[in-house]
Amino acid sequence: MIKLKIFFALILFVLTVPICVSAYEAKPENFGAVVDDGLDDSLAVQAAIDDVLTKGGGTIVFPGGKLNLNRTIRLVPDGYMGGEVKLQGNRGSVLEISMGTSGIAFYAGNLNSFTLEDLVFVGKPAEPGAADFYDANYVVFSNYVQQTNITRCQFYGLAVPSGSGLIYVGNTDARIADSQFDGSLGAYPNGAVIMADNPRGLTVSRCTFLDYANFRGQYLAKSPAYLGAWIWVKGTGANFNANGIRRVVIEDSRFDEASASAINIENVPWVNIRGISVNVNGADPGRGVYLKNVEYARIEESWFGYTTLSKPALDLVNVQGLEVAALKLTGGVYFWRKQNVSSTSIKFCPQCR
Repeated sequence: MIKLKIFFALILFVLTVPICVSAYEAKPENFGAVVDDGLDDSLAVQAAIDDVLTKGGGTIVFPGGKLNLNRTIRLVPDGYMGGEVKLQGNRGSVLEISMGTSGIAFYAGNLNSFTLEDLVFVGKPAEPGAADFYDANYVVFSNYVQQTNITRCQFYGLAVPSGSGLIYVGNTDARIADSQFDGSLGAYPNGAVIMADNPRGLTVSRCTFLDYANFRGQYLAKSPAYLGAWIWVKGTGANFNANGIRRVVIEDSRFDEASASAINIENVPWVNIRGISVNVNGADPGRGVYLKNVEYARIEESWFGYTTLSKPALDLVNVQGLEVAALKLTGGVYFWRKQNVSSTSIKFCPQCR
């Protein structure tokens, strides 16, 4: 009887205690990458990623120092969906991107999760109009990935052409946090630094979006003129199941004045913006937040300022419900420009009128 009790206790232990499998790791330098030599390391990085993918997922650990990437790195496993892949740096891991207007630096698809952590991405210094001004068509392109995470990464002095995004997330739950997008450009009028195309969800937390970047004593900036948007979210409108786009959350982040719209959101059901500061661009069509075809939006505890010209903090078209609380408006920024806003609630904002 005692032996039987012990047997069932062991079975219960096996069924209830999680099985921990150590993640497989690969290092680009083990496949031929050499830091700081100025040569293309794309093949070595791809080999490390392929090694991880053949194991069903894992972590690619990047060394300190600079690697050069001139060709597309693919993170797409065989089969429909599988694996978790993480690109892990150490805050001194620098990836210089140089592949022109037709190249994608990192292309991820058909993964359970794709994570970038503690990596630094830089472009090559170039003047507007130069042949090598644009560093890529997309720097990170994540599509049909269950969850995309970008944490504690830095993107300095990078440029993509109009219609493209520095970061593109589509059909994924994207979470971007504690990262810097400084001196970077998604060209006007239809480019963006973060472009979300019908994502399942987008959360941007504690990020900075600045016109300039200082990297190891070097001034890097490809956004002296304004870009399309720092963040551009494009939904498709109606969704027919619960796996469609959910709410967009942008919080505790800073946006400088290089963009025509700091935040541009279209055809999304729910938007929550909280704790942001925006320097509004003074040129046409400068505005802080642009919302179009949104069912419900809440914007609170945020500051819009800088421009000495008359520009709106909020530019709203077809918004069914809007709640505003505790906004601060300075410079020439006024509260809103609106068209077909059905229901509004404004609290603790004497400047909002």
